Amino acid sequence: MKNKRKRIKKNDYKILYFLLIILISVVIIIKDTILYFYDTLKEQWNNLENPTIKIFIVVLLISLIILFIILITRKNKKKKSQKLEEEKKLEEEKRILNKEIDEFWKKQELSIKMAKQKVISEAFKAHERQLMQEQEELKKQYQYGYRDDMTGYEYEQYCAKLFKCYGWEAEVTPKSGDFGVDVIAKKNGIKIVAQCKKWNGNVGFNAVKEVFTGKTINKADYAIVITNSNFSQAAKKGAKDTGVILIKHSELEDCLNGLLRYENK
Repeated sequence: MKNKRKRIKKNDYKILYFLLIILISVVIIIKDTILYFYDTLKEQWNNLENPTIKIFIVVLLISLIILFIILITRKNKKKKSQKLEEEKKLEEEKRILNKEIDEFWKKQELSIKMAKQKVISEAFKAHERQLMQEQEELKKQYQYGYRDDMTGYEYEQYCAKLFKCYGWEAEVTPKSGDFGVDVIAKKNGIKIVAQCKKWNGNVGFNAVKEVFTGKTINKADYAIVITNSNFSQAAKKGAKDTGVILIKHSELEDCLNGLLRYENK
């Protein structure tokens, strides 16, 4: 901005020098005319015999000069006043702009702060939910005497006990000739056959095939494979094709409640 003003001032000076040179040239060119005009005025002035006219002319000239000076002064004052007004206006605009910028950044900082707090709060809540789910899972998994060192037969008895705890009639089938069924449970006219797998690795498709056969032989409504472990992809696909339900023992309560709600519709 300052460089721009300096360039403007230099240009103004160049224009003034140019005009002064033109004026001097014009004066030199019409010097004789000016001198003649001056001599004529002087002669006319000397020929005036009435002093009142001379005084009037002098007063008129002085008045014109004073008027010219007043007009120039007013014009300069007006320019200064306009310049001051413009500067004030620019300062006010600058102040408003700075205020808007400050408010904008304050809002941005507040938004960022609130977003951070929201993320932290949601992360904390999610962590709390995860902990509660894990605690509930552990509670379900180890309730009613579950142990990691159970034998297969003990696990079958444990699953039958779970059925009874959830309000179902349940019995463990004999160790042989069970046709792939370890527990038979009944409630409200619903019959379920379950194969119970206390397993270290993934439970495979054979368990699905056996319990599906047991469902047909026992004329049951549902067939379930219950385990403490996980299921292979083949078992999941076979269950999808045959309608066999695959669950962990910690999911048994929710599964049974879901079946009851489905049957009561």
